[in-house]
Amino acid sequence: MSLQKFHVLTTRPVIYSTVITVEAESDEEAYSLAEDIVATVPKDAWQVQSAQGDYRAHHFLALPNEVFKEEGNEAAAFFEHMRYYILGANCYGGDGEPVAQPWFEKLPKDMQVDVAYDWARALMQRAMRGMTMDEFNAHNARTKARREDLVIEHLAQLEAKYGGEAGAAIAE
Repeated sequence: MSLQKFHVLTTRPVIYSTVITVEAESDEEAYSLAEDIVATVPKDAWQVQSAQGDYRAHHFLALPNEVFKEEGNEAAAFFEHMRYYILGANCYGGDGEPVAQPWFEKLPKDMQVDVAYDWARALMQRAMRGMTMDEFNAHNARTKARREDLVIEHLAQLEAKYGGEAGAAIAE
């Protein structure tokens, strides 16, 4: 088999972060207010948080040179169809949650279910790699206990740093 030239369409995530300060009566209201003003935050206020090597590139289409030449600039149109859903992970506490993306909410419900099912299956396969179901269930029980211990430890640190009443207010 001879070597041939391919053009691989690739994306790489870059995560930016900033601090948005708001006055609110609850954390839910604070999140809502931050969402309302996030689009107005100047570009220079955002800092890149993606450490080199923390995120893999996604290679989603390999086009042989002949096809790429025929398609020309239209090959880049494939980028318009790729979207990414962010999964947030607290690497200290061991918990995670999906970060909803506007594009996903615009999909028809049946496509949302199909895509979410594919993601969930792939994530569970990765999480359970090399584990029996009993080992996986035991791991989940240990993880839950570990998270509870970390929360208690964190609250104790807040109390020690800010005092009983201040620590309790911050913990709420």
